Amino acid sequence: MKKWFFILGIILHLIANEANAQNCSDGIVACGTTDDGFTWSVSNIVDKNGNTTQELRIEGVGDMQDYERDGDNMSPWKKNGGDISITKIIVGDGITSIGARAFEDMIYVNDLQLPESIKKIGKEACNWCASLADIKLPSGLIKLGGYAFYATKFSNLSLPESLTQIDYRSLYIRSPIDIVIPENTEISSLAFLSESGTTDVQKIYCASTNTSCLALKNIDEFASKIQLYEKYGDTYYIDGKFYKKLNDIAFKNNIKKRIYTIDEANLVAKPSGNTVRIKYR
Repeated sequence: MKKWFFILGIILHLIANEANAQNCSDGIVACGTTDDGFTWSVSNIVDKNGNTTQELRIEGVGDMQDYERDGDNMSPWKKNGGDISITKIIVGDGITSIGARAFEDMIYVNDLQLPESIKKIGKEACNWCASLADIKLPSGLIKLGGYAFYATKFSNLSLPESLTQIDYRSLYIRSPIDIVIPENTEISSLAFLSESGTTDVQKIYCASTNTSCLALKNIDEFASKIQLYEKYGDTYYIDGKFYKKLNDIAFKNNIKKRIYTIDEANLVAKPSGNTVRIKYR
């Protein structure tokens, strides 16, 4: 009996997709308009190995609405079965926030492209997007909601200096990476922790003036992982080295990230009174 219910479910899913596709442009397998006026479409893509998966595109202007995990108010692309078939998501320019639970449990998504217009990523927006290993966060991003990127596998992560709020468990990352916290970012003490209280993050670089980041040192899991940097003008100093960009601190083995010109060395040495060693190349 269960077998027949399973087969019936597949048939109904295919019928729904076919009916939906009839109203879409050629090459689009599903499409629609959300309650807040955003348009979305799902199309087939073929990867380098010849496997067919699907790509979701969302277009609109303004904040994306919040969704629920299931039921009538779940995101329409998930209703269409997108949680098991979509591997790539492209969010169009003009959208200013990712709604709560918009992409939750879409465990096969490995490519999420966000426009520079995004200011907020909502609660549980990419919760358990377990295949998501790389992402470029918008330079004007202000807030990461709770569980926003819970259980991802980022190979590296650059947080923009515009970021002012990182909520609880939003960056539980299941890979050994280093992360630099911007000077003015308020970070939850639970931001990097799983629900069992563990983290795979190796080092967390905090500005010496960021009290919420410094408070992480009071948590056993982070006590040995916190490293402090100083800001001098437009540069950053840590462990006897200066860096021109904040997130370069987490990539110390890249020699090109260092400052070497005489003018730049003078710029960073004056406020601190340090002697800077110049390396020519």
